[in-house]
Amino acid sequence: TKFSVQILAVLLLYFSCDMRIDNLHGIFGLYEMPMYISLPLTLIVCVGLINSINLIDGIDGLSSGYSLMASLLFGAWAYMSGDKINLLISCSLIGALVPFFIYNVFGKKCKMFIGDAGSHLLGIIFCIVSLNTLNDPVSSKMDSALIPFVFAVLSHPIMDTLRVMTMRMCKGKSPFMADKTHLHHALIGQGMSHLATTLIIIGLNLVVVATWAFCFQRGMSATAQLFIAVAAAILCIILPYPLLVKRKR
Repeated sequence: TKFSVQILAVLLLYFSCDMRIDNLHGIFGLYEMPMYISLPLTLIVCVGLINSINLIDGIDGLSSGYSLMASLLFGAWAYMSGDKINLLISCSLIGALVPFFIYNVFGKKCKMFIGDAGSHLLGIIFCIVSLNTLNDPVSSKMDSALIPFVFAVLSHPIMDTLRVMTMRMCKGKSPFMADKTHLHHALIGQGMSHLATTLIIIGLNLVVVATWAFCFQRGMSATAQLFIAVAAAILCIILPYPLLVKRKR
Protein backbone atom coordinates (compact mmCIF):
# COMPACT_ATOMS: atom_id res chain seq x y z
CA THR A 1 0.00 0.00 0.00
CA LYS A 2 2.81 2.41 0.89
CA PHE A 3 4.67 1.62 -2.33
CA SER A 4 1.53 2.23 -4.38
CA VAL A 5 0.96 5.66 -2.84
CA GLN A 6 4.65 6.56 -3.16
CA ILE A 7 4.73 5.58 -6.84
CA LEU A 8 1.53 7.55 -7.48
CA ALA A 9 3.01 10.63 -5.79
CA VAL A 10 6.20 10.43 -7.89
CA LEU A 11 4.18 9.90 -11.09
CA LEU A 12 2.19 13.05 -10.26
CA LEU A 13 5.46 14.96 -9.85
CA TYR A 14 6.73 13.55 -13.15
CA PHE A 15 3.70 14.15 -15.36
CA SER A 16 1.81 17.00 -13.66
CA CYS A 17 4.70 19.09 -12.33
CA ASP A 18 7.37 18.22 -14.92
CA MET A 19 9.75 17.21 -12.11
CA ARG A 20 12.03 14.46 -13.35
CA ILE A 21 15.59 13.21 -13.73
CA ASP A 22 16.13 13.59 -17.46
CA ASN A 23 19.68 14.94 -17.52
CA LEU A 24 22.84 13.46 -15.97
CA HIS A 25 24.71 16.79 -16.26
CA GLY A 26 27.91 15.22 -17.57
CA ILE A 27 28.10 12.10 -15.37
CA PHE A 28 29.91 9.52 -17.57
CA GLY A 29 29.71 12.12 -20.33
CA LEU A 30 25.90 11.82 -20.50
CA TYR A 31 23.39 14.63 -20.55
CA GLU A 32 19.73 14.51 -21.70
CA MET A 33 17.97 11.14 -21.52
CA PRO A 34 14.86 9.79 -23.30
CA MET A 35 11.63 9.24 -21.38
CA TYR A 36 11.97 5.43 -21.30
CA ILE A 37 15.11 5.89 -19.17
CA SER A 38 14.07 9.05 -17.35
CA LEU A 39 10.75 7.70 -15.99
CA PRO A 40 12.02 4.48 -14.32
CA LEU A 41 15.14 6.29 -13.05
CA THR A 42 13.01 9.02 -11.45
CA LEU A 43 10.69 6.40 -9.89
CA ILE A 44 13.55 4.32 -8.45
CA VAL A 45 15.46 7.31 -7.06
CA CYS A 46 12.46 9.14 -5.58
CA VAL A 47 10.69 6.10 -4.09
CA GLY A 48 14.06 4.98 -2.71
CA LEU A 49 14.67 8.41 -1.18
CA ILE A 50 11.23 8.55 0.44
CA ASN A 51 11.80 5.16 2.08
CA SER A 52 15.37 5.93 3.10
CA ILE A 53 14.23 9.03 5.03
CA ASN A 54 11.58 6.87 6.69
CA LEU A 55 14.11 4.18 7.61
CA ILE A 56 16.54 6.52 9.40
CA ASP A 57 13.73 7.58 11.74
CA GLY A 58 14.79 5.12 14.44
CA ILE A 59 15.84 7.38 17.31
CA ASP A 60 14.80 10.75 18.72
CA GLY A 61 16.10 13.67 16.70
CA LEU A 62 17.77 11.82 13.80
CA SER A 63 15.26 12.32 11.00
CA SER A 64 14.50 15.92 12.04
CA GLY A 65 18.12 16.79 12.85
CA TYR A 66 19.38 15.33 9.58
CA SER A 67 16.56 17.10 7.68
CA LEU A 68 17.53 20.40 9.29
CA MET A 69 21.10 19.96 8.06
CA ALA A 70 19.93 19.00 4.56
CA SER A 71 17.49 21.93 4.42
CA LEU A 72 20.25 24.37 5.38
CA LEU A 73 22.50 23.03 2.61
CA PHE A 74 19.76 22.99 -0.03
CA GLY A 75 18.71 26.47 1.08
CA ALA A 76 22.28 27.77 0.77
CA TRP A 77 22.55 26.29 -2.73
CA ALA A 78 19.18 27.80 -3.70
CA TYR A 79 20.29 31.21 -2.42
CA MET A 80 23.54 31.09 -4.41
CA SER A 81 21.81 29.90 -7.59
CA GLY A 82 18.84 32.28 -7.27
CA ASP A 83 16.27 29.48 -6.92
CA LYS A 84 13.52 31.27 -4.98
CA ILE A 85 11.18 28.26 -4.88
CA ASN A 86 13.72 25.92 -3.27
CA LEU A 87 14.83 28.69 -0.93
CA LEU A 88 11.24 29.16 0.25
CA ILE A 89 10.70 25.41 0.70
CA SER A 90 13.99 24.99 2.59
CA CYS A 91 13.33 27.94 4.92
CA SER A 92 9.77 26.73 5.59
CA LEU A 93 11.04 23.25 6.42
CA ILE A 94 13.66 24.67 8.79
CA GLY A 95 10.98 26.73 10.54
CA ALA A 96 8.80 23.64 10.99
CA LEU A 97 11.60 21.32 12.11
CA VAL A 98 13.31 23.50 14.74
CA PRO A 99 10.44 23.39 17.30
CA PHE A 100 9.74 19.75 16.43
CA PHE A 101 13.39 18.81 17.06
CA ILE A 102 13.33 20.54 20.44
CA TYR A 103 10.19 18.72 21.60
CA ASN A 104 11.27 15.41 20.07
CA VAL A 105 14.72 15.36 21.72
CA PHE A 106 14.29 17.42 24.89
CA GLY A 107 10.55 17.12 25.55
CA LYS A 108 9.60 15.38 28.78
CA LYS A 109 6.05 16.28 29.76
CA CYS A 110 5.31 17.35 26.16
CA LYS A 111 7.01 15.15 23.55
CA MET A 112 6.44 14.95 19.78
CA PHE A 113 7.07 12.04 17.38
CA ILE A 114 7.23 12.28 13.61
CA GLY A 115 5.82 8.86 12.70
CA ASP A 116 5.52 7.34 9.21
CA ALA A 117 3.35 10.20 7.97
CA GLY A 118 5.92 12.80 8.98
CA SER A 119 8.95 10.93 7.62
CA HIS A 120 7.17 10.22 4.32
CA LEU A 121 6.32 13.92 4.06
CA LEU A 122 9.99 14.80 4.60
CA GLY A 123 10.90 12.25 1.93
CA ILE A 124 8.61 13.69 -0.74
CA ILE A 125 9.69 17.25 0.12
CA PHE A 126 13.35 16.27 -0.39
CA CYS A 127 12.35 14.64 -3.69
CA ILE A 128 10.83 17.95 -4.79
CA VAL A 129 13.83 19.98 -3.60
CA SER A 130 16.28 17.57 -5.23
CA LEU A 131 14.43 17.52 -8.57
CA ASN A 132 14.13 21.31 -8.49
CA THR A 133 17.87 21.54 -7.86
CA LEU A 134 18.71 19.20 -10.75
CA ASN A 135 16.38 21.01 -13.17
CA ASP A 136 17.20 24.59 -12.20
CA PRO A 137 19.30 26.41 -14.84
CA VAL A 138 22.74 27.26 -13.43
CA SER A 139 26.12 28.31 -14.74
CA SER A 140 28.16 25.75 -16.70
CA LYS A 141 30.58 25.40 -13.76
CA MET A 142 27.79 24.64 -11.27
CA ASP A 143 26.05 22.29 -13.72
CA SER A 144 28.78 19.67 -13.23
CA ALA A 145 28.20 19.80 -9.46
CA LEU A 146 24.42 19.27 -9.41
CA ILE A 147 24.21 15.47 -9.06
CA PRO A 148 27.33 15.13 -6.82
CA PHE A 149 25.99 17.90 -4.55
CA VAL A 150 22.54 16.32 -4.20
CA PHE A 151 24.10 12.91 -3.52
CA ALA A 152 26.51 14.34 -0.92
CA VAL A 153 23.69 16.06 0.98
CA LEU A 154 21.53 12.91 0.95
CA SER A 155 24.41 10.47 1.39
CA HIS A 156 23.55 9.16 4.86
CA PRO A 157 19.98 7.93 4.22
CA ILE A 158 20.93 6.63 0.75
CA MET A 159 24.07 4.71 1.74
CA ASP A 160 22.80 3.45 5.10
CA THR A 161 19.60 2.13 3.48
CA LEU A 162 21.53 0.43 0.65
CA ARG A 163 23.85 -1.25 3.16
CA VAL A 164 21.01 -2.41 5.42
CA MET A 165 18.92 -3.82 2.57
CA THR A 166 21.94 -5.55 1.02
CA MET A 167 22.79 -7.17 4.37
CA ARG A 168 19.21 -8.38 4.78
CA MET A 169 19.09 -9.92 1.29
CA CYS A 170 22.50 -11.59 1.80
CA LYS A 171 21.01 -13.27 4.88
CA GLY A 172 18.00 -14.46 2.86
CA LYS A 173 15.63 -12.00 4.54
CA SER A 174 13.23 -9.49 3.07
CA PRO A 175 14.95 -6.11 2.49
CA PHE A 176 11.93 -4.49 4.14
CA MET A 177 11.99 -6.56 7.34
CA ALA A 178 12.68 -4.32 10.33
CA ASP A 179 15.84 -4.99 12.33
CA LYS A 180 18.51 -3.11 14.26
CA THR A 181 21.31 -2.95 11.69
CA HIS A 182 21.29 0.77 10.94
CA LEU A 183 24.29 2.93 11.80
CA HIS A 184 22.32 4.70 14.53
CA HIS A 185 21.61 1.34 16.19
CA ALA A 186 25.35 0.56 16.22
CA LEU A 187 26.14 3.93 17.81
CA ILE A 188 23.40 3.47 20.42
CA GLY A 189 24.92 0.06 21.13
CA GLN A 190 28.17 1.82 22.06
CA GLY A 191 26.34 3.69 24.82
CA MET A 192 25.75 6.90 22.87
CA SER A 193 22.69 9.01 23.67
CA HIS A 194 20.14 9.75 20.98
CA LEU A 195 21.38 13.33 20.68
CA ALA A 196 25.05 12.31 20.48
CA THR A 197 24.22 9.70 17.83
CA THR A 198 22.33 12.28 15.80
CA LEU A 199 25.20 14.77 15.97
CA ILE A 200 27.77 12.13 15.00
CA ILE A 201 25.74 11.06 11.95
CA ILE A 202 25.20 14.67 10.89
CA GLY A 203 28.94 15.26 11.31
CA LEU A 204 29.79 12.23 9.14
CA ASN A 205 27.37 13.43 6.46
CA LEU A 206 28.98 16.88 6.54
CA VAL A 207 32.40 15.26 5.97
CA VAL A 208 31.00 13.81 2.72
CA VAL A 209 29.66 17.24 1.73
CA ALA A 210 33.00 18.88 2.56
CA THR A 211 34.81 16.25 0.45
CA TRP A 212 32.53 16.97 -2.51
CA ALA A 213 33.02 20.75 -2.02
CA PHE A 214 36.80 20.32 -2.11
CA CYS A 215 36.55 18.37 -5.39
CA PHE A 216 34.24 21.00 -6.86
CA GLN A 217 36.58 23.82 -5.90
CA ARG A 218 39.45 21.93 -7.54
CA GLY A 219 37.50 21.98 -10.81
CA MET A 220 37.07 18.20 -11.10
CA SER A 221 34.64 16.71 -13.61
CA ALA A 222 31.11 15.70 -12.65
CA THR A 223 32.04 12.01 -12.76
CA ALA A 224 35.12 12.51 -10.56
CA GLN A 225 33.12 14.55 -8.05
CA LEU A 226 30.48 11.81 -7.81
CA PHE A 227 32.99 8.96 -7.50
CA ILE A 228 34.93 10.71 -4.74
CA ALA A 229 31.70 11.65 -2.90
CA VAL A 230 30.59 7.99 -3.06
CA ALA A 231 34.02 6.87 -1.78
CA ALA A 232 33.76 9.36 1.10
CA ALA A 233 30.24 8.09 1.88
CA ILE A 234 31.50 4.48 1.97
CA LEU A 235 34.25 5.47 4.42
CA CYS A 236 32.05 7.67 6.62
CA ILE A 237 28.69 5.89 6.52
CA ILE A 238 29.13 2.23 5.52
CA LEU A 239 32.54 1.33 7.03
CA PRO A 240 31.80 2.55 10.61
CA TYR A 241 28.99 0.00 11.09
CA PRO A 242 31.08 -3.22 10.96
CA LEU A 243 33.83 -1.54 12.99
CA LEU A 244 31.36 -0.56 15.72
CA VAL A 245 29.75 -4.01 15.76
CA LYS A 246 33.18 -5.69 16.00
CA ARG A 247 34.20 -3.34 18.82
CA LYS A 248 31.01 -4.13 20.75
CA ARG A 249 31.66 -7.88 20.45
